[in-house]
Amino acid sequence: MPTTPSSIALSVDTIRPSFEFDNKTACAYLGVSPKVLARLRRLELIQAAKIGAFWFYKREWLDAYLDSVTIRRAE
Repeated sequence: MPTTPSSIALSVDTIRPSFEFDNKTACAYLGVSPKVLARLRRLELIQAAKIGAFWFYKREWLDAYLDSVTIRRAE
């Protein structure tokens, strides 16, 4: 039984990772300047993906950084 193209075709959304933040929105989310964000990337304190000439971030990566630098009160 031959398969139809629509049954084997994957949509771009299922293949492409979903990056929610670019540099500008990541800076706003973290409350840092672009220079500080670049330093965090360079020191590998924050995960980022470079696609072409642009950097992108996932919310979970930014949250992981915030969790690592946040001091929690003793309960």
